[in-house]
Amino acid sequence: MGLSALGHAPLFGKLGLLICALPLFMAIWNVFRPSDHRLALMRPLSLAAIFAAVTNLLLGLVNGLHASAMSRQPGSAGMPPAGVLLAEALIPSFVGFAFLTVAWLAVAIAMRKA
Repeated sequence: MGLSALGHAPLFGKLGLLICALPLFMAIWNVFRPSDHRLALMRPLSLAAIFAAVTNLLLGLVNGLHASAMSRQPGSAGMPPAGVLLAEALIPSFVGFAFLTVAWLAVAIAMRKA
């Protein structure tokens, strides 16, 4: 399983990951060219990333539960068990929050330099 599940993510899930990556790019840019304006943008970008990560989690849960309900017997006809489907639903949110963690570490580095 692992991060290979990201390749099977729906378009909205991939868009959510892109939104989660925006604060990381802004923070890295702020490390090299610190400015108060870029630092001020980190809060709304982080908030958008948090909402995107939670939305990705809920989207994955809905898709997993729907797929589980559509199969007549759990685990039959190639359908993975519900636990696997729900575990895959957590991966995009995990990656999104990992991006935020690194982004705020970069902000701390940028503030230290300034």
